Amino acid sequence: MKKFFRAFFILLFIIICFVFFYTTIHNINFSRTETTLVEVFKSTGADAVSSEIYFWSDLEDILHGMDELEDLAGAFSGALKLKDDMLTRSIRENQHIQTVEISGTDAEGRLINISIQQEKEAGDTGECFISVSVMHDMLDEGLEEIKNTVMEVFAEHNLDARVNSCITGTFEGKLGDKEIDEIRDRVLKAAGARKVEGLAEEHLISVSAYSPAMGDGVKSGNRSINLNLAIRYNAFEDKTYIWLGTPVITIEY
Repeated sequence: MKKFFRAFFILLFIIICFVFFYTTIHNINFSRTETTLVEVFKSTGADAVSSEIYFWSDLEDILHGMDELEDLAGAFSGALKLKDDMLTRSIRENQHIQTVEISGTDAEGRLINISIQQEKEAGDTGECFISVSVMHDMLDEGLEEIKNTVMEVFAEHNLDARVNSCITGTFEGKLGDKEIDEIRDRVLKAAGARKVEGLAEEHLISVSAYSPAMGDGVKSGNRSINLNLAIRYNAFEDKTYIWLGTPVITIEY
């Protein structure tokens, strides 16, 4: 009987350790998404121009009053510590939509935009969502930390936010096809990613891929994508731009 209980507790201990280990690794992989994105970008050798994180969440499908929208936008502004002397506020309302928007910078100079939009429909229902964007050169300031800070504010308001991150960089001059292929291969290798789909046009390539190290993605058909690379030559500036986003690039390129 003693041997049975000893074996039982040993087995239970192993199960607990396994669950803890799996959960820890899962959380680390998910929480390192933006850190991985930065590391992958640095592998390209491009000069960083800017980085942006975009958050959005649905609000309840009921008609919110303008005062309520202003209070929520103000709460986000205060929690993200936007400087009072640098704030701009915009309130728009008509028979179809009402919007509250606050823009400003924090102490680190990051440009932050908070927008809440409520559609008006018959029966006092309509889509309502909040979005927050943070833009700056955040490669050396901790893209991951900034993401976690904003996510905490969403969590405090019981909002389940989705996140999209993008880093923009440049190379001097026009890159040749071989150089572009090498950059693409470095990106995939650094991310531990496999290519899912892509396109190549004059002065532009775009590659979508999936990396187990970069958290959840979006579906393209029946395949998952959580890493997006784009490279385009700008003849006016004589620079080749590179965009690296997760799960996809949402800004215009």
